[in-house]
Amino acid sequence: MGDPVNIKGTRDGLVILFDSSADYEEIKNYLHKKMKSAKGFFKGAKFTLHNQNKIPETQRTELEHICSQYGLIRSDKEIQLPSFNNIKSSHNESLYENKKGSSSKPPEENTLLIRRTLRAGQSIKYNGNVVVMGDVHPGAEIIAGGSVMVLGRLSGVVHAGATGDAAAKVMANKLCPIQLRIGSAIATSPDEEPQYPEIARICNGQILVEKFNPSKVQ
Repeated sequence: MGDPVNIKGTRDGLVILFDSSADYEEIKNYLHKKMKSAKGFFKGAKFTLHNQNKIPETQRTELEHICSQYGLIRSDKEIQLPSFNNIKSSHNESLYENKKGSSSKPPEENTLLIRRTLRAGQSIKYNGNVVVMGDVHPGAEIIAGGSVMVLGRLSGVVHAGATGDAAAKVMANKLCPIQLRIGSAIATSPDEEPQYPEIARICNGQILVEKFNPSKVQ
């Protein structure tokens, strides 16, 4: 499995998997670390521990308590991982839009396409890349595990690389957010109106904003 803890998203919530070969203290400490680094990204999501009946009750209770500390909600029923035979109708990441419902896409895509404008009070949280075919108004929010692209005016709050991806980028035709975050770095809206599409990325620990050049995007 690699990491002692892995989190998989389904349309019903999160499934938290553990490496059976890892030491319990290692699993517990890594779970704390993973939840803390997510900075509230999973808050409000329902979760279940994978194969929870095979985990000793005392350990299961302690692991569930750690998840609850970070705002996750234990599901009343065990959430099942999607079948690999039906991968096109499942996804290994999770989406929360306006805190209602969820959506799924094939794991190889890992990009959410929003075909509308996001207005004040609307919030998109997605553990992948987000593309908005419209504007993002002041009071709207995008929190993405990957990069964010807005094919319009970005005037709200955006947080790319929310789970720690320092290579994430934010691109927009008009990049003028109230607050811009990439990983742990924060920047505010520029004083002047942008005259051309721009891209923001991390450079030497700081957010660098420059003219968008598609040929340089990797």
